[in-house]
Amino acid sequence: MKKYIAICSIVFTVALTASAQYGTGVLQTNPVNAPFLQVDLNGNGGPTQPGFTAWNIAGGNTPANSINNTFGSVGVTITENSSNGQNAGARNRGTMGTETWSPLYQDFYYTPHNSSDGFGVDYLSIAFTGLSASTTYEFTFWSFDVNSSANNNYMAWGTVNPATYYAGIGYANGYTPQSAQAPGGAQGAPILGRSFMGSTYPSNFQNPEYSAAADFFVTTDGSGDATIYGWNDSVTYTGQQASIINGFAIAIPEPSTLALMGGALVMLGVIRRRK
Repeated sequence: MKKYIAICSIVFTVALTASAQYGTGVLQTNPVNAPFLQVDLNGNGGPTQPGFTAWNIAGGNTPANSINNTFGSVGVTITENSSNGQNAGARNRGTMGTETWSPLYQDFYYTPHNSSDGFGVDYLSIAFTGLSASTTYEFTFWSFDVNSSANNNYMAWGTVNPATYYAGIGYANGYTPQSAQAPGGAQGAPILGRSFMGSTYPSNFQNPEYSAAADFFVTTDGSGDATIYGWNDSVTYTGQQASIINGFAIAIPEPSTLALMGGALVMLGVIRRRK
């Protein structure tokens, strides 16, 4: 029995590390699978992270409210959605010392969020097309701003439109801060992953390249499309905040990764039934 429990624990841990899809939203350390596409959104003339493909956003600090690009067969459209008519923005904070990942972290595209609104009503939607139909992919999204007002700022990520979801459960104006709740999964939101975007510099973390990233698995529809939503999900209100994206990556999970995830879920179900 002890051996069985140990095996379950190992497999389940690996599966949770591989994906936040089966949890309530956890900070990931790094992607499990090697990405076939890594894109750095260069806001207001910012540089490109080595090893990434550049997406140079036009418009300086005031880009269009919807931007799109194509990377090989993969099309990507990012749209900012504001509850009070605020426009999208882009920023370049300048080089962050000698930090290796400064080109990725120093610039970004965003939609503003004001503390007069609840969370979930201002968000980014990232629509992907041209992927393989009904296929599971691993997505990674980076969100960090060195000028963030506090270390309690987070982004929530999922495949359900947050504004529609919250309106459907009685929160048409969004939900309140997390100060009295466990971070992530506010009001039962179907969050797949969360990324940290507080003011603490990423190099202070063990894995700086992924400390401000959310990593999770999503399956495309029958046309090879998938839409991801990202919104501010902070612990407290600290004035104007924003939903931010520095860049993203896509990978195809190895069969062994999917097998471990499936095995862990089966074992978890067995354990629950025996309780």
